[in-house]
Amino acid sequence: VSDGTLFFGGVSGFNYFKPPLQPYSYYKPEVYIDEILVNNNQYNASINANTIQKLSLDYNENNISIKALIKDLANANARQLIYRIKEIDSKWKHLPNGAAINFNNLAPNSYTLELGYYDKYLNKEVAQKILLISISAPFYREIWFWSLIAFLITAIVFWFYSRRKLAKQQQEFKQQLALE
Repeated sequence: VSDGTLFFGGVSGFNYFKPPLQPYSYYKPEVYIDEILVNNNQYNASINANTIQKLSLDYNENNISIKALIKDLANANARQLIYRIKEIDSKWKHLPNGAAINFNNLAPNSYTLELGYYDKYLNKEVAQKILLISISAPFYREIWFWSLIAFLITAIVFWFYSRRKLAKQQQEFKQQLALE
């Protein structure tokens, strides 16, 4: 039966038994980020990776690997690591405990990575940690860059126009001097 009840046939009919499905434990599982690699280099090696809440990266630092695990003294093997990026997919992805989460060629944007664990005894996902990932756009995709280019092109066109107008005025002045 779906509630975990076991039925056995015996000489005097059916017997049933319902074992406890959730182990007794005072310890709450915790998602722990062990290591964060950006382009195969450790991100901010001077800080414990588990305390990092935001990654601020350049446009070329878009290959990210996060090694996370679930600390659970009694039932670590019964837990699955889950994650999702809210901006990309709302469904949880399941990984074995201790597996690495890899993101390759993330587009410049801001992302919210949620980490948690799947509790098979309660049959639910438990979100526990949020990591903000911000990848900046390259300078040639920024509005200030294109504004500067437009200003420079306008200035060059205006300069050429002014030079031609000045040359034309000088030519007319020379012709007038010759006539006088």
